[in-house]
Amino acid sequence: MSGKHKKNEHSPSRAGRELSRPEELKAQYEKKIGWMRVLMDIGNALNSTLELEKLFDLIVDSAIRELQAGLGSLMILDQGFLTVKAARGMSEDLIGRIRIPLGESVTGWVAEHAEPLLLEDITRDKRFGYKDAQRRYASNSCLSVPIMHKGEVLGVLNCTDKAGGGVFTGDDLEFMITLASQAAVAIVNARMMDHIRELADHDDLTGLYNHRYLIDRLAAETERVDRYQTKPLSLVIIDIDHFKKVNDTYGHQAGNEVLKKLAETLVKATRRVDVICRYGGEEFVILLPEITSSKARSYMERVRKNVEKLRVTLDSTVISITVSAGIADYPVSCADADKLIGCADRALYRAKSEGRNCVRIHGSGG
Repeated sequence: MSGKHKKNEHSPSRAGRELSRPEELKAQYEKKIGWMRVLMDIGNALNSTLELEKLFDLIVDSAIRELQAGLGSLMILDQGFLTVKAARGMSEDLIGRIRIPLGESVTGWVAEHAEPLLLEDITRDKRFGYKDAQRRYASNSCLSVPIMHKGEVLGVLNCTDKAGGGVFTGDDLEFMITLASQAAVAIVNARMMDHIRELADHDDLTGLYNHRYLIDRLAAETERVDRYQTKPLSLVIIDIDHFKKVNDTYGHQAGNEVLKKLAETLVKATRRVDVICRYGGEEFVILLPEITSSKARSYMERVRKNVEKLRVTLDSTVISITVSAGIADYPVSCADADKLIGCADRALYRAKSEGRNCVRIHGSGG
């Protein structure tokens, strides 16, 4: 009797397990189908986003949302180091300091070996590199996946802090690998578009920004002055004196060399925030954010003197040049943003008419 009793006692439990198995498989199947739909949506969104910064943010947001992670980051590999390009759950100060050599820590290992990692407990993995991992993270589980395109590692996608202190699963890893694969294609496309835009915005001869870029950037800079009430924006127009004579005497090849050497001189003399453009022919324009016209003149006088010392050698020919410049600043000497170039141009015309090889400011006697 007791044996029969035990058999009857356990039969419902076995039956329950047998019945739960199809339900479990159905739940897993529905989860996979749901993630496939999500990946399709993410793929469409990634492929329609061609700005790298927005793309990096979108990739990280997608990863932490679908994997229910509290912290995520995307790191790009450049010259042997991984740097954070987008992150969630990190302070901005920490993001700026992170620079991981290839092979160091989990992310460096993933980038070096081009292999994904799922760690249930980062505190037990010597590759992790943080002794205080338990204090840093709510969950000790992490995912780190290489972002690869045609066998090349572009970067690494990371997720930690699984919701509820849970552990990432094999399904989570599979999702992350697929997302990283989509991200790689999107990053390559965005980089290609960046390169095309860069070519479209630059002058072929000098490598400086062109007229098209100048107009767009000028509008953005004057709008910034209006919005944030910053210091004035100065605009300088530079013209090579008697450039036609250079072309007529020495030929257009010599003229091109003069333009390139002048462009190099201007680049060396400016700050990183300044914008140098070839405006057309022998004219150049420089945007100097948060610089008054008087300070712009001091800067331009130094440039003018450096150009006087410049010698352009072509075969056995040595060519020397001078430049004239006109300056206007917005909104002080020129109150209309749309007329800033015209204001500086009038100052340039005055510099030309007063003997060349000099600098003049719009609206002033000097």
